[in-house]
Amino acid sequence: MSLILSRLKCPWCETPVTKAELKEKNLLQVYLKRQAFPCPHCNQSITLPERAEKMISSGLFVSVFLAPVFAYGGWLSINPALLFSLGVALVLTGVYFQKLQKVTASHE
Repeated sequence: MSLILSRLKCPWCETPVTKAELKEKNLLQVYLKRQAFPCPHCNQSITLPERAEKMISSGLFVSVFLAPVFAYGGWLSINPALLFSLGVALVLTGVYFQKLQKVTASHE
């Protein structure tokens, strides 16, 4: 699953990289597999790390699924509002850290 909640900029040329550009240059599958691919603008190697997307997915799971389940069931006396807030915090942290990274020769 590839979440793009904001425009991701190439760390080399600071130009936004869109899915349409990646699809046009047949790089979308490489991007979705989290492998190194050349920027459509400057041809420098970049990659999308999975760390931020895991945080976003975890935050969505906690706030959309777990918080309502705990509110309905009342299990473990956990406040559902705090659980929802934790999920929102995870999503916002993931969005903040969702950035393309430079790939150097040692990373390839």
